[in-house]
Amino acid sequence: ERKQIKATKDLIHKRSKQLMDVPVEIDEDDEGRIIEAVFKARRLSKHEMEKFRSFNLTQEEVLELSEEEKDEITSEGYELLSIAIVDPAMSPEEWEETDLALTQDLVYKLGILQNEPNDGRVIQSFKDLSNRLMM
Repeated sequence: ERKQIKATKDLIHKRSKQLMDVPVEIDEDDEGRIIEAVFKARRLSKHEMEKFRSFNLTQEEVLELSEEEKDEITSEGYELLSIAIVDPAMSPEEWEETDLALTQDLVYKLGILQNEPNDGRVIQSFKDLSNRLMM
């Protein structure tokens, strides 16, 4: 079943300012409950995304990159985090000092957020990723 609504400028602009919760599993408590850190993120505009080469590479192209190019792509990830994660707001340099597992998880989830317009599917993807980690 579907419900259709009229696309308006207001709807489009409201979505571009909308923040999404991005959960990252960071620990378990004594009762076995998963502890998630929740980041607030936003979708980026085409203009903002154009500066990120990594979003335009195929998997084959990534495999052919030199070590220097791979380092540049990694630096792009920190820049992406500094722009897309609005809470907590951090500079690329601050993100670079954060543990690699956390930043990689966030960059992966930001990729989902940037490419999926359906908020419900984004949330479900994050849940599916969490469920997969628990297996």
